[in-house]
Amino acid sequence: MELVLLYNTGTYNTLYLTTVLKNKLMDKGHNVSVFHLEKGIKIDFRKYDYVGILSNIRYRNIPPHVIELIKELDMKDKRYFIITDGGFDYRLDNKAIYHLVKSLDDNKNKLTNYYHVMMPSNYIKRTSDDKVKELIDNSDIILNNVVDTFTDNKEFKVGLIDKMLLSFHDNKARRLAKNIKRYHYNRDICIKCKKCSTNCPTKNIFYNWKEKNLEFGNNCIMCMRCSFNCPVNAIYMGRLEKYKVNGKYDLYTLSTNNSSNDKKQ
Repeated sequence: MELVLLYNTGTYNTLYLTTVLKNKLMDKGHNVSVFHLEKGIKIDFRKYDYVGILSNIRYRNIPPHVIELIKELDMKDKRYFIITDGGFDYRLDNKAIYHLVKSLDDNKNKLTNYYHVMMPSNYIKRTSDDKVKELIDNSDIILNNVVDTFTDNKEFKVGLIDKMLLSFHDNKARRLAKNIKRYHYNRDICIKCKKCSTNCPTKNIFYNWKEKNLEFGNNCIMCMRCSFNCPVNAIYMGRLEKYKVNGKYDLYTLSTNNSSNDKKQ
């Protein structure tokens, strides 16, 4: 079977899941292509039997920019499944994918399955290594289930209560999005390694050589990657500062189930 996996990643949890899933599917004899969701990608969906969409959840929703990027791909008449991940258990939180499913249904696509995976938290507080191992082991079980069940002919529905709650969380996300104008960095701490700018998926952070300082643009998607990659914790994130987790998790090292082959892209 020919599959294509489309993924959005903030602080690399979703990239990890996509990489492991790809290898599991290939081990079952499937041919798998992988694309990171970004501006300008072109995909010929006609040659694929199934589409997998993987994304983090932010404020109980798939991020709006992810939905817009998928809309731009003009995916039509395809069977697809969705995998979301986050630091909380949203397995029953179907409203998280409502906007995406609604937009894809308009093009006669059919959702066959939805899965949620708990991953190390990027907000509130850092997840301990022991807990990370537990989460990774559980994610392996879920991904095995994905491989075995993604072709199930299920129909996704959102209940009335979920739709009502969706409106509340949408408004909360829009209010917090204004926080991006408060991002800045501590010049006294910054070592000018430029890891924040090189890792920014939207190139929203750049180094001003004339002023010899970092500048933040207006295209932030609040992925937290700049903070995660800062080795000296110099990024200040405004109202989100108290939720910040600094420093990447080494998911491959902490995994007890995955082989070294899982690092293949």
